Amino acid sequence: ELITIDQTNAAGTSVGSGATDPDVGLTGLAFDASGALFASTTSAPLFPPPGAPPTPPLSTLIQLDPVTGEQVALLGTIRLADDTPIVISDLALQPGTGVLFGTAINLTTGTNNIYTINRTTAVATLVGDTGIIGATLAFGPDGTLYQTSAEFNEAGFVRGFLNTLDPTTATVLTTSNPFTEAHIRGLTVRPTDGSIFASGGMTSDIYT
Repeated sequence: ELITIDQTNAAGTSVGSGATDPDVGLTGLAFDASGALFASTTSAPLFPPPGAPPTPPLSTLIQLDPVTGEQVALLGTIRLADDTPIVISDLALQPGTGVLFGTAINLTTGTNNIYTINRTTAVATLVGDTGIIGATLAFGPDGTLYQTSAEFNEAGFVRGFLNTLDPTTATVLTTSNPFTEAHIRGLTVRPTDGSIFASGGMTSDIYT
């Protein structure tokens, strides 16, 4: 579902059903300057649980009504120009240009690629490989591109980092000290003051 989150106490309120297809989940959200709300979806886990039947996941680009939470447009399967599908884990819209960015795991390297995505056709263009295991993406009001990254061991998630990326190459510019022991799955930056919000952990906690 699409929900709103109180920025002072993290209380969630349901807005609406989200994607029309009941078999997909929302992975990323991004508003453009006009207030149009775009979302990426996924049809199956990228890494299914052991023993689960392998189902190749697909991502679509949709538009949601931010008032009702319902899907108003299916813009297409997110794919490269050669029709190779990619599975987007988060979206971010670049201030000033209106360019839509997405992040996806490179299944060859295990690190995250950054793409730009055509908002009309859902065709994606590779920007570059970050070289890190990332999950989220968000632009600050000054154009800074943020991504969280994760460190894992045999037991699972260990700690997370906040990085800044070059939006023209996907190169990591800065990396913070470890800042969380919860796997961050969502990231956004408040445009009025640049405060960074994140969601993560099994209980979907909200952090600044």
